Amino acid sequence: MGTRHGQYWKPAECDVPLRPGWFYHPEQDSRVKTPTQLFDLYFKSVGRGAALDLGLAPTPEGRLHPADVASLQGLGQLLRQTFSRNLAQTATLTASNIRGGAAARFGPQALLQKASATYWATDDSVTNPQLTLRWAAPVTFNIVQVREHIALGQRIEALEVDKLTPQGWQTIAQATSIGANRLIRLPAYHTTRALRIRITQSPVCIALAALGVYKEPEQLPLPRISRQKSGQVVLQSPTAVHQIRYTTNGATPTAASALYTGPFSLPQGGLVKARAFNASGQAGAVASQLFGLPKQGWQVRSASGQSPAAGGAASHAIDDDPATLWHTWINDTAHLPAPQSITIDMGQTHTIYAFTYLPRQTGPWGIVKNYQWEASLNGGQWQTLAQGEFANILANPVEQLIPLASPVQARYFRFTGLTAAQHQYISAAELGVIGQPLSPHTGPNQ
Repeated sequence: MGTRHGQYWKPAECDVPLRPGWFYHPEQDSRVKTPTQLFDLYFKSVGRGAALDLGLAPTPEGRLHPADVASLQGLGQLLRQTFSRNLAQTATLTASNIRGGAAARFGPQALLQKASATYWATDDSVTNPQLTLRWAAPVTFNIVQVREHIALGQRIEALEVDKLTPQGWQTIAQATSIGANRLIRLPAYHTTRALRIRITQSPVCIALAALGVYKEPEQLPLPRISRQKSGQVVLQSPTAVHQIRYTTNGATPTAASALYTGPFSLPQGGLVKARAFNASGQAGAVASQLFGLPKQGWQVRSASGQSPAAGGAASHAIDDDPATLWHTWINDTAHLPAPQSITIDMGQTHTIYAFTYLPRQTGPWGIVKNYQWEASLNGGQWQTLAQGEFANILANPVEQLIPLASPVQARYFRFTGLTAAQHQYISAAELGVIGQPLSPHTGPNQ
């Protein structure tokens, strides 16, 4: 993104908290972003020319929690393992064009020098050059880095990366904006003796300042934990793994933990932790997901406002589908303003330890800022259990956990959105109830 011929270069900034929120909460100690997640964020921010502003949340004692420290150390180790060896340094580089034939000044070897003032450049008339790297023996990689000489502006608009195969050149990656830094991360490893970079679109001659070819260490992916509408918990891996093991008591999964073989029941909700293992017994990062009480049999008793015609039926707040919403928006010129309430009948009496509110994931509209939770045994006499503000929720629209000062018995609960953070109507993707005690560090105990 940007404006061609603009007067200033303005680097982007990516603000992300290490935890689910910007401030320290002990119940989030098991939900710190893993090194693998941070590594992925690095490519999506630094790898696209932005500054990664990682928000750290000290404890009340002014220290980082050991879980936060371990995650940051893991990220540092991944970065060192990945970028300590630039395979391009061992390749022979040839360019289809060198500006004025001055190889000493503008040749491709400048791409491997650390001096910031050196760069490979082409003649004014050459806007689609090619650069070829050749190795004496095959190399394996999955990351290609290119950087423009940003002092001369952002020039390149598109490029393609090819690898040499026995059948000829094969395109393995495409990229558009390059700028000060671009890390092209391929979803699979590639092995080849030759690599080619083709500049396919540039309004003027190019000026590339750096080139890198790297291989990231093999990683065990973070499992995905979800719950079906039937209440069954499902564990999935984005790539093939030897096995996934899990716990439901807050403990870290080990090779002796339960082996995942299919969906399993979690009748009272709770904290599920899972991690992948390879055939050698090595373990990946731990994924965790806190589930409230299953919502089978729950019904909306009443709602002060809803907009079924616009997809905002109140029942969407308890359907275990984050993609659907309860909202009070009617159309572009009309809505039902805050405050708005919804009352839920859970079908039977439960012990409530906390409530959860999941804001819409598709934008800021109607996200609740100030809230109130009430509960009742009979639907007639109500007790206010919690009131407050979802701090910084627009910048961090994750599921909000509202612990109670002490557990209560209730069959009914009422959620009221007192104010909206943006646009004065109310929306909610999901409302939930935690039916297990919350420990200070591991979430609910089983």
